[in-house]
Amino acid sequence: MNWKEIKTQEDIDELLDVYGGFHDSCIVSLRYESGACVTADKAMHFGGASNRELYITFQCQ
Repeated sequence: MNWKEIKTQEDIDELLDVYGGFHDSCIVSLRYESGACVTADKAMHFGGASNRELYITFQCQ
């Protein structure tokens, strides 16, 4: 599976082009990582913006 990071408007335009504007496309799966965790001593830690990631798998006809 090839991963493509979407960071710019150009990346968005390319994604829309590859998936035909999402006509006859679907989201197959989603996964979100917040970067937050609870340590062994029960302390809560929140990840920063650079720790947050969203993975979306699309398919199209």
